[in-house]
Amino acid sequence: MISGWLFFSFGNNDPMKTVFTRIRGRFTSLYLPLVFWNGVCLVVLYAIYKTNPYYPLLSELNINFNVAGWKDYINGIFALTRRPISFQFWFVRDLFVTALVSPLFLLVSRRAPWLGAAALGTAWICGWSMVIFLRPDVPFFFYLGILVRLKQLPLIISRETTIAVAAFFVAIVCVRALAPFVVDFSDNIMPTWLRVSTALMRFVGVIACWGMLQHMAQTPRGISIGKYGGVAFFLHSVHWPLLAFLKIWIWPLMPAQTDLWMLVHDLTCVTLTVMIGVGAGVLLNRYVPAAFALMNGGRLLKQTKGYE
Repeated sequence: MISGWLFFSFGNNDPMKTVFTRIRGRFTSLYLPLVFWNGVCLVVLYAIYKTNPYYPLLSELNINFNVAGWKDYINGIFALTRRPISFQFWFVRDLFVTALVSPLFLLVSRRAPWLGAAALGTAWICGWSMVIFLRPDVPFFFYLGILVRLKQLPLIISRETTIAVAAFFVAIVCVRALAPFVVDFSDNIMPTWLRVSTALMRFVGVIACWGMLQHMAQTPRGISIGKYGGVAFFLHSVHWPLLAFLKIWIWPLMPAQTDLWMLVHDLTCVTLTVMIGVGAGVLLNRYVPAAFALMNGGRLLKQTKGYE
């Protein structure tokens, strides 16, 4: 939603020209980092495969190095028709494809805005990827961000509303977590009503998170954290397979294989991943800014606005 809102933050003077200019910008800020990171990840994981073909992480990849062909390697780096080897870049890939079709979104949002929202929302609820996307939620919520911008919908959520919606969101998440106790999942197929209900929870979560971040951003602590916004894309890029490596390395150090120590293990690995990722980003930004800009889609920590 934020990406759609930012993408369409322009006036009425030749908006189509502005859209095409921003598409070119997204090639640098989104697609080039995707190719770079997946290329590095493919080389590293293939080297691990040649050294130890039974390394546990290899079985979780969407590439089987034993039988992979040239199409698999191309998709692993460029994500043309399937998610890349670094799976988190499915989102970046779909965001870039969404930018490519943004001229169509511009026309629809001007001539039939709510019909466009209904069509994309239906595709999202039904799980239809519309052929060119990996998941339909990216274009749908991007389009919602466009509508918020073009319709000049209010962005401010009161503190009271934020607290109430956040509490409600936590409550329905807890209820959803209990679903397996009352719903039959023996065939590994989620009932349609539960799948739709789970998807609709996101609207509540969007409002809750939007309001909380909005109010946090106005506090001294929030302002301090906001100065590091430029490292967010870098952290998203580096967090996997770093997190996976840490989980593999740290799990044998746990005293016991119980639920409690599994939670401790997860918390430890996530904390270390964030610390290492943010720390590496800050150091690279300071000492090799050109390399950091390549890995981070041109985003530097000295920037304060305009992130996607």
